[in-house]
Amino acid sequence: MSEKTGVPKIGVYLCRCGGNISDVIDVESIVDEVSGMDGVVFADVQDYMCSSAGQGQIKNDIEEGRIERVVIGCCSPKLHLETFRAMAKKAGTNPMLLEITNIREQCSWVHDDSDEATRKANGLIKGAVSRMNELESLEPITKDVKDKALVVGGGIAGITAALEIADEREVILIDKAPYIGGHMIGLSKTFPTFDCSQCTLTPKMVEVFNHPNITLYTQTEVASVDGNVGDFKVTLHHSPRYVDIDVCTSCGRCADKCPKDAITLPFAQAIPQAYIIDMEKCTECGLCEKVCPTSAVRLEEEAKERQVDVGAITIATGFEPIDPSIIEEYNYNHHPDIITAIEFEDMLSAKSKTGMRLQKADGTMPQKVAFALCVGSRDFNRGNKHCSKVCCLYSQKQAQLVLKMNKDADVT
Repeated sequence: MSEKTGVPKIGVYLCRCGGNISDVIDVESIVDEVSGMDGVVFADVQDYMCSSAGQGQIKNDIEEGRIERVVIGCCSPKLHLETFRAMAKKAGTNPMLLEITNIREQCSWVHDDSDEATRKANGLIKGAVSRMNELESLEPITKDVKDKALVVGGGIAGITAALEIADEREVILIDKAPYIGGHMIGLSKTFPTFDCSQCTLTPKMVEVFNHPNITLYTQTEVASVDGNVGDFKVTLHHSPRYVDIDVCTSCGRCADKCPKDAITLPFAQAIPQAYIIDMEKCTECGLCEKVCPTSAVRLEEEAKERQVDVGAITIATGFEPIDPSIIEEYNYNHHPDIITAIEFEDMLSAKSKTGMRLQKADGTMPQKVAFALCVGSRDFNRGNKHCSKVCCLYSQKQAQLVLKMNKDADVT
């Protein structure tokens, strides 16, 4: 900064790039233009700015106090920006006060008209000089980062992310549901291999539960996030389960005694493998507490919050299916045998209430099945304006599943 004027001392250096730039752009005329700008105390042209001679000139000008800030007009900053900034740092100036303006890829290589290319390059260089006049020095900072990660969402994406990260550091995995597995645990088969989704997913769920570097919280949501990369303070909100996961042995005695069917295990392979109490059904009669051999029932449990410190957050919150009732012409909710693809999967999955059997509302096997695609997709007024990119695939899978269950079915 000039002591007399308070204006930064800027050096402007343009590169001919062996003719790649100067064959199209009149770099000498640009030097003449910018030499009169505020702050510019030196402007020059070099054949190759990236060469030892080109970098050496800038370095000498900085060391001798002629300039404090640098604007270079050359090729893409992807190629040499870090090289030039390292040179500037060695010379004794803040490397953030050096900027490269791309007048090769953005000017000389994309324009045939020399006058227009020169005019454009001139504007870019002038803009860079004006910006350099306003820049403030940035100093690198060092800070201790938290060597722990938070993964939000316990579906297949969150489970995979947690297992990958846990190979190197601690992980907290949370899901708002009472169990992990997400939508995939509710699928029957995966397409196109028709592998059992539970056979693929449940070993990973068990691995997450037993992994020494993973702490699992279900029925948990993020209440707030403060801080920044490397040092986040996250407040987690835990909803009560009313059963102690660490103590419950899943013996089922509580569920057998409950007169209101308020106590359930979400499904056989559920992780955590512990029952949960639905307080909207529970009358707090206390029978479950009396029969529990490990005193795992906690009817007085309340919601609570905890703060965790993590260095990174992975968001794997999955999706929510559209409610088809907003599209009236499909009569969803008005006919018991009009169902969604997710409801189709629920009948055949590990969570099935129909014995893993596709059936109509009257309990019989359907003889005719029609699939309506793009419901709620590519619709600018109802649902989403974009294509879901998945319904073509899963409808093919489900059509084949229908024929596997009933080879004589009429599938459209």
